[in-house]
Amino acid sequence: MSSIRLLFVQPVLAGYRLPFLERLAQAPGIELRVAASPRVPGSDFASVVASPSFPLALPPCSGWLGNRLFWQHGLRVPAEWGPGDVAVIPGMPRFLSNFKLFVDASGQGLGVV
Repeated sequence: MSSIRLLFVQPVLAGYRLPFLERLAQAPGIELRVAASPRVPGSDFASVVASPSFPLALPPCSGWLGNRLFWQHGLRVPAEWGPGDVAVIPGMPRFLSNFKLFVDASGQGLGVV
């Protein structure tokens, strides 16, 4: 059985999500990658980065229009990923970069949640 590659994207990596992601990373047949910004402009929330066991990208986040809209820079689906792989993208319309990531992931044949 081949592994499923899973990209999990969040605005920030909240501490309460770490146990779930750690368990997911340990599950047989899942290759997990997580992307979350260190901070979101205009927010007190920050990512908890305590040496996770999974690959973690920390793309910077920019705020526009008085922090009403956001862009997480550098979010990408790896070029070698395709059908059978999955991207979990938050449905937050204020994060415009999610729309581009959705289009890119769909275009590469990934399942998008």
